Amino acid sequence: DGRIATDCGSSKWVTSRRARSAVQALRAGCDAIVVGGETARIDNPSLTLRDENDSPISRDVLPIRVVMSRDLRDMSLAAKIWDTSAASTIVVTSTRADPSVCTSLEHRGVE
Repeated sequence: DGRIATDCGSSKWVTSRRARSAVQALRAGCDAIVVGGETARIDNPSLTLRDENDSPISRDVLPIRVVMSRDLRDMSLAAKIWDTSAASTIVVTSTRADPSVCTSLEHRGVE
């Protein structure tokens, strides 16, 4: 996301507004935005399109959000990425994934 977190968890931009705009333009041209489970756990990303003021952009077609996690270990069910009203989300996982987490995500519309 172009931010670096301090030891206490607060974050600070380390990229310029121009660089962040370039990332958003790149995202807008993609079919999907992919992150690993560790990034989803630690950063709690929304993985949506945002404008220059960091506000969400609403479009008819948004990149699909993809989370790859071997076992969905320690995955917060309150994470932004599970809000499928913001954009579609797909999880790629293994048979080691916690079935109760998988069921909960399915009920939220996560594929």
